[in-house]
Order: sequence, then C-alpha cells, then structure tokens
Amino acid sequence: MQDDASQKKAATRFASLAGTIDADKLVEALRLAAQDQLLETITGSGTVPSNMVAVHAELLYYVCRRAERILEQREVEVLFRTLPANARTVLATMHATYEEALRNQFLERMRRGARVVASGNDADGLRWTITFPDTTSFDTAWDEVERVDFASEASARRRARTIELPQELDDRSDPLKKLGLARPKGATTGVTRSSRR
Repeated sequence: MQDDASQKKAATRFASLAGTIDADKLVEALRLAAQDQLLETITGSGTVPSNMVAVHAELLYYVCRRAERILEQREVEVLFRTLPANARTVLATMHATYEEALRNQFLERMRRGARVVASGNDADGLRWTITFPDTTSFDTAWDEVERVDFASEASARRRARTIELPQELDDRSDPLKKLGLARPKGATTGVTRSSRR
C-alpha cells in the first residue's frame, strides 16, 4: 500500500513540476529501471559507473528503455532534483555512452523537437535552418548529418543549436527527407541547379 502511495505521489510531482502527461507510466518506468540498474550492477559483466554523473546517466538509460522515449531535460531535473546544467550533463553523458542502444528514441525526440524554416535567398542559395530545443537533440541531428554523409554541405552552430542545410544537396536529394524531417507548411520545393546560376 505504501508503494502505491509513494508511486502516486511521485507521479503527481512529475505532472506538476515537469508537465509530464504520462506521469504514471513514467514513474512505473523509473521504478523498473532502478531495479534493472541494481540487477545489472550485481550480475553484469560491464564496468560499474565511477562517478555520480555516470550513475545517473546509466539509470536514465534504463528509464528511457522502459519508457520507450528519451526524457526531456525538465523531467531529468525533476528525477534527480538537480539544476538545469547538471541535467544537461547527465543527458549528454547518456547520449555519448548509450547512443547506439537508444538510437531510435534519440532520433524520434530530435525529429519531434526540430523546427525547420526556409532561409537564404536566390543569389546565395536557398537553405533550411533547423533549430533544436536542446543540445542533445542538436547532437543527435548532427550525428545523423554525418552518418548520411552530407556534413560538408551543412553548417552547424552548437551554441545556438542550429543546423543550416541547402534545400537541395549536390546529389539533388532532399536533406530534410534524409533526416526524417518534414518540410515546413507552405514551403515550396527545393531550388533547382539552373536557378542557382
């Protein structure tokens, strides 16, 4: 009975402080993730995290697996009762350590948060400017730009969390499509080679 009350209290806290819609599901994922982490520590063959950030990143990894999504920064702040800078560090450490295992969740979060706007001009070339709500989503997007091999045609500003891409790549493909991003509503098709001259 006490466990149910504690779990309900935790869900209420997540809902009120982080605005989490699926707070009950998230708290259940947290409970199971803590169990996963403990059992892996006892029975696992991997290395044991050596500092608190690594321990938190590992727990967050298990939470994200159980919740089937990457937690938002505010949710990480509430989970660990920590400052925004510390939450960003935990997210960045988890991204660096568990990127491959959580690749689909990172991509889904990046795509959900990306804001695409048309930029540039006919003289200098039409471009897409993509802005991300947090550094982890920016890092995921840039990793994907490098993976699909058009980083040489893109420019990135990590501090501003923005990536600029031509509306059409040198191979005439659509960079937004390669990243799994939708064109903004009302945007026309990419500029053609003849109109760039």
